[in-house]
Amino acid sequence: MKNKLIPSLLAVCALSVGPIIGQARAADASPSAPAGAASPAAEATSESQRMSGRITKVDVKTGIFSVRNSATRKTVELKAGPGIDPKSMRRGQRVTVTYSGNVASAIEANRSAK
Repeated sequence: MKNKLIPSLLAVCALSVGPIIGQARAADASPSAPAGAASPAAEATSESQRMSGRITKVDVKTGIFSVRNSATRKTVELKAGPGIDPKSMRRGQRVTVTYSGNVASAIEANRSAK
């Protein structure tokens, strides 16, 4: 009796869980968004932001640099985007950086570092 009951219970559980998982996946997908469109969370991070601060670290080989925000004192690590030469950056330099996500799209020197 036990041997016949276990497969039946497994089949019932599998049939009842399948539609629940399918509904959860359907709720995650946005029906109004076209295929290949970015999700709202990705769109929020793709907006460009500006920050003024000082360069605290530059890695010329990888193109990664860190800027400490003048207002909040928080450090942000960014990757130099196309058109930005990490060799021209100096630690301690005051800059205004335009970035999206973790990629810098523009960098402007405010004043030369002393």
